[in-house]
Amino acid sequence: MIPAVDMRVRPRPRRRPLVLLLHALFLVLANLSLARAADPADDFPRRPVTLVIPFSAGGSHDLNARVLTKFIGEYLGQPMVVRLVPGSGGRKGARLVAESRADGYTLLFGHNLIDQLQPNVGNLGYDPLEAFAAVWKLNDTRAVVYVRNDSPFTDVRELVEFGLSHPGALVFPHSGRWGFSFTVGAMLMSTTGLRLNLVPYQGGGPVKAAILAGDGDFASAPYGSIRGLRESGKIRVLAVVGPERLAALPDIPSFAELDLPFSGAVMERIVLAPAATPPDRINRLRKAFRRLYDDPGFVALMTQMEENMNYVDGPVYENIRREQTLEYRRLSENLD
Repeated sequence: MIPAVDMRVRPRPRRRPLVLLLHALFLVLANLSLARAADPADDFPRRPVTLVIPFSAGGSHDLNARVLTKFIGEYLGQPMVVRLVPGSGGRKGARLVAESRADGYTLLFGHNLIDQLQPNVGNLGYDPLEAFAAVWKLNDTRAVVYVRNDSPFTDVRELVEFGLSHPGALVFPHSGRWGFSFTVGAMLMSTTGLRLNLVPYQGGGPVKAAILAGDGDFASAPYGSIRGLRESGKIRVLAVVGPERLAALPDIPSFAELDLPFSGAVMERIVLAPAATPPDRINRLRKAFRRLYDDPGFVALMTQMEENMNYVDGPVYENIRREQTLEYRRLSENLD
């Protein structure tokens, strides 16, 4: 005899609340993982960021970058490594970054003359205002005019007077046409009638070497980059290219005191990214840079180099760079 089978539908047992909670939590975590995989910018940067310096070793950008990269990794979460790409007064390195992948991993550490003046005096093959987005202005600096310690010139006026009576005799090494140091020489020629023998080098480091070797009569550079040479007695500073004296050089006169021009001879050290870089990645970089100014170690080293803390955030500097491009256009028309 076949036993009877109970055909009644039995209700399914209810899941316990803990099981349901764990299931829901699993789904949430899975969705978060998928979202992160779909948007890798959430954890940018995942690898070191390259900071391209379009000048040679030993110049003021190189010295500032050594301090910057020493501290930025703590706030960025990844190291920042320097790549030196000198040549053509900074144009070579700038072009490399302009054509690089816009992912936030390749940045340009340049200055306002590359970004805003040079487009007005030559065909770069691209428009910096369209090719780059401003991330950050680190600081700014005025130049000084310096000579080797055994130079016969004791002030800039003597130098100008000699140059006027000996056209083309004064050798002025510079870091590239329409670079920072070149601009000082160009202004002197334009406003005083000097004829200088302009000799290009690939960066501030080689320019210093040329002066020390006796291959140049005078040169221009940010004071922080030549301070060590002055303190060791190898060079003498003749004047500050600006409206006033430097606190670190209270006995050295300014160009304004000597009735010499200085308009446009200010260098703003800036970090630029390719313009198509995702805004959230640029913001991540900006926030990391901003935190440097609250780091006592960073501030101490920058102060030691006689560098100021004139920080400007990217969106603000974006407006400044567009305004200054027009100002430099007028300047270049007078100098070139």
